[in-house]
Amino acid sequence: MTKLDDFFEKYLLTLKELGDPEDDIVCDAGEKYVRLYAYYVLGEKDPEKIEESIVEVSSEPHSIGVFENEYDDCIEFLVPVQNTLLSIGLPQIYTKLKNAIRDAFSGKGWLAPLKDVFEDFQVFQDAQENGKNPSFHIILLAETEECDSQKKNAMLQSLTALANKKNCKIFFPSELLDRIEELTAGPYVEEGIISVEHGNKLFYGEEKSLVVNLWASSLQNIYRKYKNKGLFEQNLRYQIPGKNVDAAILESAEQAKSDFWYFNNGINIVCENYSFISQSEIKLEKFSIINGCQTTNVIGKKLSPINPEDKEKDFLILCKIIRTNFSNKEDFVSALAAAANQQKPIKESDLIANKLNQRVLKKQLEAARIFYELKRGQKLPQKLSDIEKWAKTKSVELGTLIFSALAQKPGPARTSKSSIFGKKNSIAIWGEDNLKTTKYHINFYRDLLLIKFFFENWRNLRFWEEEESEKKNNSERDGLLKNGLCEMVATLVAFAKCTIGDNAHLIETSPPFSIIKDDINIENLEKLDDFSEGIFSRPVESFRDREQVQREAFLVFDRLMNHCVLPAFKEAKLENPTLAPSNFLKAPKYHVSVLKKLLHSIDGELAGLDAFFSKGIVVAPSSPEERARVGLLQLRFKKLKSRKEGNKARKLIFSNKQAENVANAGKAIVSKLGAFQVLEKLLLEKFDFSPAQCDFWGKEFLKVLRKNFR
Repeated sequence: MTKLDDFFEKYLLTLKELGDPEDDIVCDAGEKYVRLYAYYVLGEKDPEKIEESIVEVSSEPHSIGVFENEYDDCIEFLVPVQNTLLSIGLPQIYTKLKNAIRDAFSGKGWLAPLKDVFEDFQVFQDAQENGKNPSFHIILLAETEECDSQKKNAMLQSLTALANKKNCKIFFPSELLDRIEELTAGPYVEEGIISVEHGNKLFYGEEKSLVVNLWASSLQNIYRKYKNKGLFEQNLRYQIPGKNVDAAILESAEQAKSDFWYFNNGINIVCENYSFISQSEIKLEKFSIINGCQTTNVIGKKLSPINPEDKEKDFLILCKIIRTNFSNKEDFVSALAAAANQQKPIKESDLIANKLNQRVLKKQLEAARIFYELKRGQKLPQKLSDIEKWAKTKSVELGTLIFSALAQKPGPARTSKSSIFGKKNSIAIWGEDNLKTTKYHINFYRDLLLIKFFFENWRNLRFWEEEESEKKNNSERDGLLKNGLCEMVATLVAFAKCTIGDNAHLIETSPPFSIIKDDINIENLEKLDDFSEGIFSRPVESFRDREQVQREAFLVFDRLMNHCVLPAFKEAKLENPTLAPSNFLKAPKYHVSVLKKLLHSIDGELAGLDAFFSKGIVVAPSSPEERARVGLLQLRFKKLKSRKEGNKARKLIFSNKQAENVANAGKAIVSKLGAFQVLEKLLLEKFDFSPAQCDFWGKEFLKVLRKNFR
């Protein structure tokens, strides 16, 4: 078994823990690599979502993965490539795919089935509304290594001939393994030896940090040994691509070796300890490069190997070795990494991972059993291995929720990352960038994540319960549901501020209503920063508690949609008949109209719902039959797309009434011997299922029934 197979087994284990059908994960090498790339490199931690994002198409290759890359604001197309395809050349493959993808954006061509996946992506919706196609990357995943390094390099160089060379990359299995190992590496290299210039060294500070001249051959050696074992873990997660910078470093290393020390800024290494083996060799313990990632990659990967005995070809690099304790001085290491990388041309969303306040936030969230992924591919700590799906979040997601709720700016929060990471709102969202005074409202953040989780379940339930014939009548509501997470979070938190917030007395909701009163109320809603202890002053710690809160949340979401969001949209559409739901959810002025509906409904249609945040509201507990019905509809919603060609049984879409009838008969079915045969007879005789459909859906139905009628 190869190392890639080991990583794939871990992926399968996670998928099986979610209860996905085992025959859905039978795949060839190409599809295996698509899953590995999505799970480990893109950092998509939900295997069910990965499975739904792999789509069968009519042409070669037959399966393509489609994912939204929130870090680069683009759509990534993961394409497995067999050697027979690879032999025709990368430019031809790229051109074919590029043209097909552009057709697919309009629902045309052999890649048209992909549109069902990427039309839900925010980057696609934003581009369409602006009359453009979204940015996209094509990631070619070669199925085998059946070519020598010279041929492989020729293939890679052929990419430079492409007009959009930045949009296409190729990963052979060895490169894919390198990337995965890099992203799953430990926090540092345990130990290693470097070679330095004899006699030239400078000590600094009480801890005796060190400045030396490092031989380029030694840097090549530690790169090749430890590049995927934590060598860059304390640096930014990603190597920042920069063709011009890389070329300049390489040219200097090849053509001006004697001047490299002057032209290059050198590298910084942080370690817990070091010791001299000799005057020219230093042993490093628990070390990582925190600055000089680009220099190290160019010298280690692109520069021809240097014989350490050939001093005429070898050259020196300035190296600072900083001795500090990782565990006790994590703030110091973070500050070093942030300061050392400030000059890099990177996005705020990348650089934020090195900020001190983010490290504090991560620690406080983990203490509350919430995993906060600061860098793509960051591993889940063992102590959090059993947390639920809702308790895993990222900086983009959490920042979006905080900005939507506190500032009441759901539109900008949803559509503009600069609103979340830019200097203007940074302190309001993330707090001061220090370690001593930052105290985050962790319970509030937990509640926002729960509200997001409840909303997504409620939205999916509405979609599950919708028949094909109802889609046209519900198109406006469905559009608001599809893109309405930020709007609903903001509206729900505004409702809480109006009713149970610390400053609720400043908000006047009783009639008569006036423009002046509404404006004052909305100004207060946007300024107040309540809920330092959380939105819910009721238990949400246990699964049973959260299940009860979720049932109540569904009722609250229904009321807010029917009496606030949907009416505000319909009024806006009277003024602008071409207004789309997604555009309505972007503009701040439309959120103000939703808030006015909220203020005017608190003592009417929403009366009594404020108890949702404290003691709870009365909602009839769901029966086993109701839970089974929802479970069956969820199967229909997922459509259980086959990875096997020709499985027509899965394409059957059963009706809501059929799901209800199966659920109502569920208790009687599972209580009898030969339960599958009883269910099969019902499906054959009452629902006119074919034998093949009975065989497939009967097994899936029975799993749901047994789960709810134990």
